[in-house]
Parts: sequence; C-alpha cells; structure tokens
Amino acid sequence: KNDYTNDAQHYYAETNAYTNDEGELIIKTEATDTEFIGWDEKKGEKVHSTKHFKSAMVQGWNKFCFTGGVVEAEVIMPGHHDIGGLWPALWLLGNLARHTYVGSSAHVWPWSKPSCEGPNRDA
Repeated sequence: KNDYTNDAQHYYAETNAYTNDEGELIIKTEATDTEFIGWDEKKGEKVHSTKHFKSAMVQGWNKFCFTGGVVEAEVIMPGHHDIGGLWPALWLLGNLARHTYVGSSAHVWPWSKPSCEGPNRDA
C-alpha cells in the first residue's frame, strides 16, 4: 500500500524480524529488490511494483492499550553516528491510528486514551 508521504522504497517482510539466542529482537534491513503485486488507489487496479529495501515492522495495533506512564526501549541503531545515508528509527504510534493507513492519525496526535475497551483491553 502506498503511504503517499515519502515514495517509500522499503518492503516489510515478517522473516526480517526474529529473536536471537540471547532473546534480543533483531530487525534486519537489506538492500535487495522485492517484487510484489500492490494496489494503485488512483488507477483502482492491481499493479506490479518493486521496492528496493526490505526490513520488518513490529505491530502491536489493537493488542496493547497504553493509558499513561513511560515506555522505555534500548535500541542499537545500525551504522555510525558521523556517516550519513541511513535513516533508522524507533517510533510509537498510538492505538488510534494505523501505520500505512494514510490519514488515520490526522488530528489525533499526541494521542491519549483514558481507558481500554474492546479487543485490546486484556492484551
């Protein structure tokens, strides 16, 4: 699905996220072409596309309800601090929006929710 924001060149594959023998989450990024059939919303038809980088995304949408407090993560980013070319990131998107669903976060940032209900309340 086109995200319409940055001509995204990446493809997410679940095989690029795994835990190693120490129990650490590894998200592997590769400079490799991935061909797939996508949907062109402007043309209203399926199209063959190629993305030039493959990585992974971990989604907790509708699996976790956070009503306040602190979220803490220790992350080792790839590359070197003084060499450009990479744009790795760790970011959180609230349960009121969905990644790759354009406009789903419009007018809800910063997000908050005082209570949990629905499928995510016991996650």
